[in-house]
Amino acid sequence: MVDVSTIKPDVICISHGHGDHVADVVKIAKQSNAQVIGAYEVTEWLSKKGIDNSIPMNTGGTVNLGFCKIKMVKASYLIESGYLKENTVENLANELGYNSRSAFFTKFKAINGYSPSKY
Repeated sequence: MVDVSTIKPDVICISHGHGDHVADVVKIAKQSNAQVIGAYEVTEWLSKKGIDNSIPMNTGGTVNLGFCKIKMVKASYLIESGYLKENTVENLANELGYNSRSAFFTKFKAINGYSPSKY
């Protein structure tokens, strides 16, 4: 188990507000004063929890932090751009932060009605 009191990031990126993505973010953001970048609704929720150091994003948006740029894209956009011509679905899942191909596959199909390879 990770002791979250030892985590001191400069930046925290949150794609959505599911519990497994935001469980410890308030504590980590407060103790580290990290810049939090996330979906608009997530940053609004964080503001209510006392986190004022956040930048809201929506799909297609880009945030320039000076040392890096963060862009929020949908998996379907990457597929439409030809990502799977040179990469596997597993590579795509890993790049998007999923820890398994099957978790990504299930979520993608639920949202889009097709598997990633049929999209």
